[in-house]
Amino acid sequence: MTMRAPLAPHRHRNVAFVSALWLLFVVFAGTGLAQTFTAGLTNPGSTTYLSNGLRRLNQLTLSQSNYGHLYCAVYDPATGYGYFTSAGAINPGWVVKVDLNGPAPVERGATNCAAGELNLDAGVLDSAAGVAYFGTTLNPAKIVKIGLGTGTNPPSYLGSITFSNGENLAWGAVLDDSDPNPSNHFAYFACGTAPSRIVKVALGTFKEIGSLTLAAGEDNMRRGLIDTANGYAYFAGPGIGAAATPKVVKVALGAGTNPPVRIGAVTLDAISNGLGAAVIDLTNGFAYVGTYLTNVPSKIFKVALGAGTNPPTGQNVQNSPPSLYGEVFLQSAVMDAARGYAYWGTDSGPGTVVKTAYSQKSVIKGMKISLASTSFVADVRFYSHAALGNVRLALYDNAAPKNLLWQSAPLPDTATSNWLTAPISSGSPLALILNPGTYWLAWQVDTTADVPSYTAGVAGDGFLLDTDYGAFAATLSGETNTTEKWSVYLSYTTNAPLSPVFTLLIFQNPNGFGAQAVSTSNTAFRVLASTNLVDWFSIATNIVSPGGLLDFLDADATNFLRCFYRFVWP
Repeated sequence: MTMRAPLAPHRHRNVAFVSALWLLFVVFAGTGLAQTFTAGLTNPGSTTYLSNGLRRLNQLTLSQSNYGHLYCAVYDPATGYGYFTSAGAINPGWVVKVDLNGPAPVERGATNCAAGELNLDAGVLDSAAGVAYFGTTLNPAKIVKIGLGTGTNPPSYLGSITFSNGENLAWGAVLDDSDPNPSNHFAYFACGTAPSRIVKVALGTFKEIGSLTLAAGEDNMRRGLIDTANGYAYFAGPGIGAAATPKVVKVALGAGTNPPVRIGAVTLDAISNGLGAAVIDLTNGFAYVGTYLTNVPSKIFKVALGAGTNPPTGQNVQNSPPSLYGEVFLQSAVMDAARGYAYWGTDSGPGTVVKTAYSQKSVIKGMKISLASTSFVADVRFYSHAALGNVRLALYDNAAPKNLLWQSAPLPDTATSNWLTAPISSGSPLALILNPGTYWLAWQVDTTADVPSYTAGVAGDGFLLDTDYGAFAATLSGETNTTEKWSVYLSYTTNAPLSPVFTLLIFQNPNGFGAQAVSTSNTAFRVLASTNLVDWFSIATNIVSPGGLLDFLDADATNFLRCFYRFVWP
């Protein structure tokens, strides 16, 4: 226990032992048996989220018509900037720098390539080297080199190379930057041929060093994704029109200067359509691939990557209604995995960059509850499907704006298909008494994994507010009402906790005075001390253990002639 301020002028300090120590415990708390009730959703739901967790957030329309038909995008995680490139026969091609750090994308400048270098449809970004490489749809393809530009400075054109004959139409690309030395980095470009060729380029020398021809029917591979930790790349196609069923092909990168090797493939749909954009979630083992059909809303496929040498398997198709996305013909995409966002470039002039969320991360979600009587809250519980990341829990009132009434500390998620419990006494404030009325249980997670447990509700059952993971705000405004319900609830009683019943009193020199009592578990009692029964000072807050034990020790007790204590709740 920490040292406290003087309680009264006549207290004797610096006394090692006092032979006559008078102690009195006065306890203020409720009495009687406590029956526990719940408010919220006490049954587990599922991870089959509304729209698979996908949400459209906002968009940026670029400033110039030449900054259009955004067929390629690359992302620099070190700076938070994306680079979107033009197509649509705009000559020369353009690279547009977009700041993705804030709540909405912001344009930061652009550069053009040399005359005749157009339709920049594939690219990679080498953050360590400060450059990006973009492939053209020429015959044979050209690869252009672009300086990223420091800070908010625009990008710059640095030169180009030309592929071998027959290696036409650079449609997709990935970067192997697993070596810390940028001179040993490699890029892999997918050619829009039948079947596709995967061309390997040594970036240190900026030269082509080998290629792989895919299997028959694996034509016009359009987009590439990479898993450098395990040495695999994934290419999605077709990339020209809608002449074939969409596929994802898995390729081993090939060590050093060795060429890549085909592993296997999965067909995503029985309906022929083109694939124009893709992002990868390595943490959870999934890829997301978007179509670019113009006559129907975009479709996004969720694909399991496949462990080791296993091919990619499974699909989870999400048809996005126009009311949710409103954009079609998705041609490029980048992912901010740290925050759980993906950005999609559209085939329009000027182009549009659409920001979406693909998980339950970077959002506060809440669920409405009602209490019919005065409630003494004991804890808040959250059902977790996977023991990953951290969880924050909170309670808000139903005012406008909503006011924060209580929040937990960050809780390490240790629950797999089980409940995670946050005692009220472990959060702020230490005790919580609620009047009858309507309240909102809120939560956040800091992982993109499928952790929260969802149940479909009706309009007004829930709310969401996009924000980075962190402490809950004192007030909430601007939230969006939803139909979502979540497996989260609070436990409460309709009377106060039991008065502590003391089972042990101990005076030890030089340790001080100690006591042990039993009371309602997880209840926080404040300990007040006095030498005159008039002036009381708070010296500690002690929490009843889950087993119902309340321990107290005053190490300063030996310094005073007499001392009185009382336990106060709340």
